[in-house]
Amino acid sequence: MTYSRILADWKSQRKMEMLWRKQSALWTGKDESRWLGWLDIVKQQQHRLGEFAKIQKQFMKYETVAVLGMGGSSLCPEVLAKTFEAVEGFPRLFILDSTDPLQVKSFQKKLSLDKNCFIVSSKSGSTLEPNIFLEYFHETAPGHFIAITDPGSSLEKRARNLKFLDVFYGRSSSKAKSGWVSLYLAIRLAHSWRSLDPLLPKFSEKFCLTPSGIRNFSFSGHP
Repeated sequence: MTYSRILADWKSQRKMEMLWRKQSALWTGKDESRWLGWLDIVKQQQHRLGEFAKIQKQFMKYETVAVLGMGGSSLCPEVLAKTFEAVEGFPRLFILDSTDPLQVKSFQKKLSLDKNCFIVSSKSGSTLEPNIFLEYFHETAPGHFIAITDPGSSLEKRARNLKFLDVFYGRSSSKAKSGWVSLYLAIRLAHSWRSLDPLLPKFSEKFCLTPSGIRNFSFSGHP
């Protein structure tokens, strides 16, 4: 089936409306509706600006911030780090997503270990690589730790036991990369932008999916 026919089918069958209503019948009719939280991420995050402002202040005392993740929990932050330039006076962001010993050592040398915060990121909390990174850096490097994970995960329990500075929750209704956009986007921007207030509405305006149809994605930089 060609693109134009698929688009015509979505329009005639009102499938875009089904998508925004989070109806699993659009796929297999099983549990797909549980994974569509990304559709209204931007709208939901606009209600959390006060929380993100506190996160921003929390990061300001650090010179470097190190993300320990794998897959979606590291690829998304890496894209954001390359997309949005850092602001002078804010911490530098580094991402580790390789278990190669030489890369780990090289990564470690980039950090200001006496003024560094580690972000251990795993949606499920059980991903092997971030837990290996946590084990290594918690034993070998001074610094502060926070976690980004789903509520009730094994990583949350471990973070509480190790007395992490904080645990931030992603959205359990969002998978992998889109799930990390929900919170990591705000945390990344919180320490690279002076204010999120004018930015999140821009994402809402430019987001490529809308209840009435599909728009072209465009974003023209920071406000």
